Amino acid sequence: MIDIQGALAAWIKVLSKKNVIIKRNILSEFETATFFTKQKILAVIYPTKTKNIQKCLKIANKFYVPVYPISIGKNWGYGSHVPVKNNCVVMDLSKMNKIIDFDEKLAYITVEPGVTFEQVYKFLHSKKSKLIMSVTGSSPYSSLIGNILERGVGKGRYGNRYQYACGMEIVLPNGECIHTGFARFNGAKTGQISRSGVGPSFDDMFIQSNLGVVTKMTIWLLPKPNYFQVFFYNIKEGSQLGDLIDALRVLKLEGTLEGNFLIVNDYRLLSFNEKYSSKNKGEQPLTLLELEKLKKSLKWGGAWNGEGALLSASKEQGISTRKRVQKLLKNNVSRLIFFDEMKAKATKILDLPLRLFTGIDLKKTVNDAFYKSTFLGIPTMNGINSIYWRKKSFSTKALNPDMDNCGILWIDAIAPFEGNSVSIVIQIMKKQFLRYGFEPNIGINCVTERSVYITGEILYDRNIKDNDKKAIKCYKKTFKELVKKGFIPNRLTVNSMDLLPSSNDDYDTFLHKLKKTIDPNNILSPGRYGIY
Repeated sequence: MIDIQGALAAWIKVLSKKNVIIKRNILSEFETATFFTKQKILAVIYPTKTKNIQKCLKIANKFYVPVYPISIGKNWGYGSHVPVKNNCVVMDLSKMNKIIDFDEKLAYITVEPGVTFEQVYKFLHSKKSKLIMSVTGSSPYSSLIGNILERGVGKGRYGNRYQYACGMEIVLPNGECIHTGFARFNGAKTGQISRSGVGPSFDDMFIQSNLGVVTKMTIWLLPKPNYFQVFFYNIKEGSQLGDLIDALRVLKLEGTLEGNFLIVNDYRLLSFNEKYSSKNKGEQPLTLLELEKLKKSLKWGGAWNGEGALLSASKEQGISTRKRVQKLLKNNVSRLIFFDEMKAKATKILDLPLRLFTGIDLKKTVNDAFYKSTFLGIPTMNGINSIYWRKKSFSTKALNPDMDNCGILWIDAIAPFEGNSVSIVIQIMKKQFLRYGFEPNIGINCVTERSVYITGEILYDRNIKDNDKKAIKCYKKTFKELVKKGFIPNRLTVNSMDLLPSSNDDYDTFLHKLKKTIDPNNILSPGRYGIY
C-alpha cells in the first residue's frame, strides 16, 4: 500500500523541504511532454549527492512509492520528464551537476547526470584542452549521461556514444551502490579507461533499463584533428539512395569513414531551415509542388542530403582519405563538396560576390558548417528548430517544446547497413506518415559499420484539435509495420514500452527474475522498457 505522506515526510528530512516539490503547477509541467500523456505524478524530489539517492530509494521501498529518475528531462519526442506508469515520484538529478574528474593525457572526463553538453564544452574550452566530445543534435543543455543511457548517438568518431563510456556508479533499487569495471576496486588505476574490468561486465545492463540509478560515468574524449575537413553531398532522386547507402557501407567497413554521420531527406532539411505554417495555411502535408518550391529556396536541397567529416592526423592523410571518399561517392551522388580551412577562409572572403551569384549567405553557412561544426564537439541549438516546424507562433527567447505545445514523436528503427533494407524501412515510414497527414521527416544515422539508425520525426501542433490522436495512431501503426518486417525499434517513448513484441526465448523471464531480485517492490521506474 503506497504511503505517499510517510515518504514525503522522510524525504524532506533527507533532502530538505525545498528539494521536495508537491506544488500542482510544477507537477503539471513534469506531466507534460511533446505528445499526449495521462500519467500523473505524486511529487518531484531533487537529490544532490549519491548518498541522498541511496536514502531516498530505501524510503521509497519502506513506503512502497514508485520512483522515476530523470537526468534533466529534455528527452523531447520520447517522453521528457513523464514516467512510464501513473502515480510515480519523479527523481530529478539535474542538481547533481559536477564534473568530477578530467584527464587530458588519457582523454576522459567523469561527470554526474546533471552535467550538460554545453557545460563540458565550456569546461574543455576553459582548460584550453586539445580534446573534443561527441555531441548530439539535441539541446546543448541536455544531459550527457541521460543521452547515453537511452543509447542516444552523437556526431563523429565516438558517435556510438555508449561504447565510449565506462566506470559507472550506480545506486540499485534497494539503495545499495555499485561501480562497474575496475572502478569497484579501491586504488584501481584503470577504472576510467577500461570498460570490461575483470569477471562479468554489467555496464550494458543499466542502458535503457530500470535496474539502477546511474550517478556517475566516465566518458572518453577525442583529440582535436590536425587537419579537419567537412563534406556535403546530395542525390536528386530517392531511387539513388540504395546505391549511396551501399557505397557508404564500403567506406565505413574499410575504415575510411569513422564514427556517425547523418543523411536526411528533403522534409527534414526543410524543417531545419523553414517553417511549414508560414508557407502552407492548411494542416495537410506539403504537396509535391510546395515541397519543390521550398527546396529551391535552399539552393542545395536534394531528395536526400548527407554530411561527413574527416578528422586526420596530417594534411597528407586527410587528402588521401578525401580522394578515396571522392572515388567511392562520385558515381553515387549528384553533388559533393569538401571544405578544409583554406577553402572555408576563401569562401568567407568571397562571400559577397558568391552570395550575389548563388543567393546563399555562404559566410554564415561556412561558419556554422565548418568553424562551429558539431563534428568538432561544439553543441548547437540548430536541431531544435525542426521541432517547431508546424507551430504558427512561438517565442524564440527560451525554446521549450513541452510548454510551447510542440508535437513531436520520434520513431526509431535499426536496419542493416545495406540499400534494400534501408529502403524498406523508409517506405514503411513514408507510407504511414502521409496516411495520417504528416510529412515523412526522416533521417539516417550511419552509426556502425553494419547497421544504421533510421529516425522518423512526427511533427505537429498540439494546439490543433485531434492532432495528438492522429500522431499516436500514426506512431503505433508505423511501429507495428516495422516489427512485422523484422525492424525492431531501438528506442522507445514512455507510451510505447508495451508495444515491443515478446522475445522468442526466455529473455523476458530472465529480465523479470533479475528485476524481482534487486527490486522486489518494483519501485524503480516500473514498466520502463517493458521490465517489471
